Amino acid sequence: MVQRERARQLPIGYWLKHTDEVITRHVDQVLDDRGFNRFRWQVLNMLYEAGTTTRSTVFATMQTFIDVDQLKETWMALRRQGGW
Repeated sequence: MVQRERARQLPIGYWLKHTDEVITRHVDQVLDDRGFNRFRWQVLNMLYEAGTTTRSTVFATMQTFIDVDQLKETWMALRRQGGW
């Protein structure tokens, strides 16, 4: 009962971040056997929908979730997997 009351007192930002982390873990588990994770899938989906775009445009969208180095690694992994 005390834990429930304490959980209710946590700010909404805590719950949003926690929910995002749970979603990321679940999506990563589902996509792992295909060599993907949530962020790699999101970047690939952005590229698919845009047709063409720039790294800076992709980063502007993704910067809430990943830093520049993570985007670079994601970009390079997609290049290795797709052969482009």
